[in-house]
Amino acid sequence: MAESNFGDVIKRQSLPTLLGAVALVLVVGLGAGFGIGYKVEQSRTKSDLKKARDAAAAKATKKPAATAAVRLIGKVDATTTTNVSITVGKASRKVAIRPATTYVKAVAGSASDITKGSRVIFKGKQGSLTVAEEVIVLPAQAKLGTLITDVGSGSMTFKNTKGKDAKVTITGATIDKVQNATKTDVATGSTIIAETRQTNGVVTATEIIVLPAGSKFV
Repeated sequence: MAESNFGDVIKRQSLPTLLGAVALVLVVGLGAGFGIGYKVEQSRTKSDLKKARDAAAAKATKKPAATAAVRLIGKVDATTTTNVSITVGKASRKVAIRPATTYVKAVAGSASDITKGSRVIFKGKQGSLTVAEEVIVLPAQAKLGTLITDVGSGSMTFKNTKGKDAKVTITGATIDKVQNATKTDVATGSTIIAETRQTNGVVTATEIIVLPAGSKFV
């Protein structure tokens, strides 16, 4: 008797048997497809969770924006309720003003105003770092200036960046002291020293000194 081929076998099967076989194949195929899809989705979910954790960790360890101290000396060319524009050299710089900004103005003083513990800003004579041409005496609680550690006859001493004593001659220098001022004293055309903080490109004034006419700082 001849061996039956696959077609003969199919012909001998009943319709219910064939339908059952087809259904079984579909179930197996769907099960395999579901298993593969589940693995892919599980892998994608793990990847998304890892990205979320990494982003959260990076945000938690992100350092605050760097803040740099900047001292600007120049003439006021414009003012608004929130800003002052200062011409420094040939460039105009916009400085933000906040409610915490302190205002003072320099007026005539004398060498006796320079005492141990006071703070000063001074301008040295051209070509010299040890002879002052003009000195502005500030209160001890001022946000800017150099702390004076000793005062002698015709001189003042402070600690330099290396912690060593630095003596500056003040004989013949113009001595100014400061008194309270307001934002209205920072008028267009006035000359100021602005102690500022720069954060993310925004320059904000912490203290402004209005200089007297003829100041040697400019």
